Amino acid sequence: MEALTPAQAAVEENMLEFFRECARVTPGVKLHDGGDLFWSLTEVPFPVFNSLHRTRATSADLPAMIEAAKTRARTNSVPIAWFVGPGSMPVDLGATLERHGFKNEGSTPGMIADLRALTEANTLPPELKIERISDDDSARIWCDVLCEGFDLPPFIGDAHFALATRVGLEPDAGFHHYLAFWEGEPVATAMLFPASGIAGIYNVTTVAAARRRGVGAAVTRRALLDAKAAGLSTAVLQATEAGFGVYETLGFVECLRYAMYLWDPAQVTPPG
Repeated sequence: MEALTPAQAAVEENMLEFFRECARVTPGVKLHDGGDLFWSLTEVPFPVFNSLHRTRATSADLPAMIEAAKTRARTNSVPIAWFVGPGSMPVDLGATLERHGFKNEGSTPGMIADLRALTEANTLPPELKIERISDDDSARIWCDVLCEGFDLPPFIGDAHFALATRVGLEPDAGFHHYLAFWEGEPVATAMLFPASGIAGIYNVTTVAAARRRGVGAAVTRRALLDAKAAGLSTAVLQATEAGFGVYETLGFVECLRYAMYLWDPAQVTPPG
């Protein structure tokens, strides 16, 4: 197995630490953090909330691991997402998942940036205001904008609201949530998760009506500048294809790709 580069390891470890922290503060979340596999399981029927990472299995052990994951998904009636990237073993993991009924949903870029090179924006448009949320009302707005921007069902917003109000509102909270306003209307979100000396950026989205105005870049830069001010020098994220170019302008470079394989018990046709 080829070792991960330091950049790749930073992306992976921040993401896994994100799931560890979510499991720590969220009742009912199950987490397995083993040397052969990392997985998180909830009762929320959304694949990323029920995902598998860092597979280091043998070809002989893998089929049983896959079937065990499917059993957990059936028990909780949730879809699951299995992430395959650099360092995943065995090398035919993706093909084996497909033979067991998983569907390849494409790849996600992992990116890294040196915050020491990040500078303040020259100016922000007068129409734009960015705040870090600090109360339940702003947390609810943040979740509503998140769902609108990503076109997610409301129950995803409810899950994020529960997380934000538990550990995302105090100045020293583990999760920092940012909300951007355009002419007084909430239009974009970002979240900063600093862990193990790395600034993780998550949940960056802009509602359709406010796109192509630099709002997404501005709210991301605000989170990054706060991380830099706190003494962090490295930032990581997983990019959508739409946001890839925006992140490049902020100094991010691609260092890996994750392929995501989905399996949903609700879409399995019973035999016979």
